[in-house]
Amino acid sequence: MFRYIIIVLTVFYTTFLSGQVVDFQTSNLPIVLIDTDGVPIPNEPKITAGMKVINNGTGQINDILDAPNEYHDFIGIELRGSTSQLFYDKKPYSIELRDDTGQENDVPLLGMPAESDWALIAPLNDKTLIRDMLAYNFGLQVMDWAPRARYVEVVINGSYEGVYMLIERIKRDKNRVDIQKIKTSDTTGVALTGGYILSFDKVNGGFGGDWVLPNAAIDGTQKESWVQVVSPKAEDIKPAQRNYIENTINQFDNDMAQWTPNEPGTPAYENWVDVDSWINYLLVNEITKNVDAYRLSSYFYKNRDSIDTKIHMGPIWDFNIALGLGDYCGGNDYTGWAKDFNEICGGDQWVIHFWWEKICREYTFQQKVKSRWQTLRAGVWKDQALTQMVDSLAQTLAQAQVRNFQRWPVLGQYIWPNAFVGNTYQSEVNYLKTFLLNRAAWMDDNIANVGPVPVRNILGIEGPVSVFPNPVHDGIMMLEYDFPEGTQLSLQLYDISGKFVDEYKELPVGRPMHYDLHLRTLPSGTYRLHIFQNGKNIQVLKVVKI
Repeated sequence: MFRYIIIVLTVFYTTFLSGQVVDFQTSNLPIVLIDTDGVPIPNEPKITAGMKVINNGTGQINDILDAPNEYHDFIGIELRGSTSQLFYDKKPYSIELRDDTGQENDVPLLGMPAESDWALIAPLNDKTLIRDMLAYNFGLQVMDWAPRARYVEVVINGSYEGVYMLIERIKRDKNRVDIQKIKTSDTTGVALTGGYILSFDKVNGGFGGDWVLPNAAIDGTQKESWVQVVSPKAEDIKPAQRNYIENTINQFDNDMAQWTPNEPGTPAYENWVDVDSWINYLLVNEITKNVDAYRLSSYFYKNRDSIDTKIHMGPIWDFNIALGLGDYCGGNDYTGWAKDFNEICGGDQWVIHFWWEKICREYTFQQKVKSRWQTLRAGVWKDQALTQMVDSLAQTLAQAQVRNFQRWPVLGQYIWPNAFVGNTYQSEVNYLKTFLLNRAAWMDDNIANVGPVPVRNILGIEGPVSVFPNPVHDGIMMLEYDFPEGTQLSLQLYDISGKFVDEYKELPVGRPMHYDLHLRTLPSGTYRLHIFQNGKNIQVLKVVKI
């Protein structure tokens, strides 16, 4: 039991960094004051500290000397994150609200439902301070649940630390991931079947997890995918529960490996997955062109069978290098699909497991993705709404961002992995907004192309259509194929970035048949030729014009 301590926070109003002074007295954002009594905050375990939260309400000014009206009690606090913790001076933290006996204390914060587990996210390389918040807002618009977050300004042991996001951590809870709680006594029968939260992610910044999936992440390679059990916690999960969820996910993995999209008589993905959750998860990660999507901070969950037997994708987490920020693996290119990361960076240690490549080849899934995207673009994701969302967040931060960049003078400096370095806050916001609008426009043009077979899987694989010569020099490429009369045969041509180039409708069919494809007007380069039989994308060929 902890001895009750009268929390006294002595706040120094200025913090010195690189000869600059940060004057911090008032804010339009809530103020979080943390006192560790001078003890450094470790990676783990959490240390006991005191926390005050000052929040006088929307539109009101908060003063650092105001009485704490949101929270005034103990917390446990530790460092969190992998890359952000190791490489950035501005540190993120995990926080557990506690009472004076040291027990977890569920308390609502800043209009968010009561819970004990929270995080303070520390945007640094994202100089808009917006990317994470924007992505979570997207998630809240389209998913069953996404983490809610609020901007705050943080003072630790009297030192002003800048703008943070106070955010709900991913956790099983009626107001978060709303699945059945599994008790330590739930080791048999239907009680054993859920609920579980799982993830693909780094482990203490490195590679590993609770078990390796039975099938390679990329077909024909030795790439492994590790699964982590997030809930129940490691100290609570029983062997029977661990065995159950491992066996269940492994069976799903095996069935997906045996399944051939668009062919009857094989295990269908619909038997396993909650399709809507997978579509919404995909669209949030694609509109943000999240370079870490599907492979890191990638969560999925399973409820109890008596409630729901399907595997749900989500919640979303960690978008600080999305939306054009990352300068690697195509992260700053608004074209192309984030789901095709393995094509660009298949040598990375953390790759996307084959589930996504297969499910996106299924024709009915593609059609549902297209329909959902068009609905969102006509409503909450139309250009005007996207622009207003970015501008509103930037306006909320207009005063606080000035102090933040006095404390952390990174404007105009490269902070890994910045693809763009703006000299002003507004230039960073403008870059983000332009990227987002360009990204949405590209997806408008290419949403029907979300599922073709990646290039790495079409080389050397035979199909019903062959082309020659390839590469082509004079601009005329011959197609040879054999389809019965009555077949509807069409072609779509895309450049290597995924941009639509041309379409060829109602090709003649017969047994056998030759067709001349005229490419003289196209610039030299590599293209993808998609073959559609009766409306289904049955084959993709890599063609090269010299």
